[in-house]
Amino acid sequence: MQSRWQESERILSILRSIKPAPDEITPEAMQRWYAEAEKHSSPLKSETFFSEHLAPPRIDTPSEWFRTRFPKQVKVFGQAFLEEIIDDRVPRPVLLNADTIAACLCGDKGLVHQVVFCPWENQWYFHDPVVEAFCPTSTAKLQILASNYLVQCAQSFTSKLTIFPLMTEFRQPSSLQLITNKAKAILQIEKSFFHGPHGKVRLIDDYRINPADEPGHLQFAKNVTVRLQGSKITMSEAHARYVQFCHREHLPVLTPAEAKKSLAEVIEEIYGLGLRHDVHDSEGRQQHGWVGLACKPLPV
Repeated sequence: MQSRWQESERILSILRSIKPAPDEITPEAMQRWYAEAEKHSSPLKSETFFSEHLAPPRIDTPSEWFRTRFPKQVKVFGQAFLEEIIDDRVPRPVLLNADTIAACLCGDKGLVHQVVFCPWENQWYFHDPVVEAFCPTSTAKLQILASNYLVQCAQSFTSKLTIFPLMTEFRQPSSLQLITNKAKAILQIEKSFFHGPHGKVRLIDDYRINPADEPGHLQFAKNVTVRLQGSKITMSEAHARYVQFCHREHLPVLTPAEAKKSLAEVIEEIYGLGLRHDVHDSEGRQQHGWVGLACKPLPV
């Protein structure tokens, strides 16, 4: 159990943000993690299976390294590399299958890991078993994780012909960018993933976001906007106040396009006010916005 926990923590340390002081990991947290990890571990990854039946399978090529660790992803997207066997029968990866490496960023369920992409927030999240919630991470950290998988794979071999492309060309910024771009599509979630009766809990800035809670744009419309005759507000002004509100309440923020679309929908639903195209801003320019709507000041 200890070795698997250490591997889990090694990977999570790449995705986590650095805090002023490290969280104390209790024995109870480790036991909960281990019980969950055993549910998802395949027989070939089980420590009991290895100790009682046979040694771990031999890995002869980089593609086999990824197939052994991420069998479902390889089954769907194909081998991780196009490989060639040269005269001395040493396998050399010559082309990287970015689809497969991108799919492997999903995480190993046998370690209770999961990485997802939330398109309406343009935000990555990973499941942290220590806090039992999904936490935000960045594209840069996902690229480092992809790079680390290639490094770990390279360390399983001794031939320079095999190691060289894994450590150099496949870890170039352009390759890593391609991998994370593809991963955004492969690991994209639906809105019910974080909302509703079966939604997942998130931890943002040490605040837990309950899936039963109303989304930020709806809370903003209900708690900050108010019907006020003779008043007007542009969409740009409302969006700026919405972002301020979400940061104050430690709520995830929608992308500008998604936020404006959602704000228009909920304001029409609550107040019956449709989005207009003739609201003048402070400089007299016509903007999208509402007439008869205002925003209350946020408490200090």
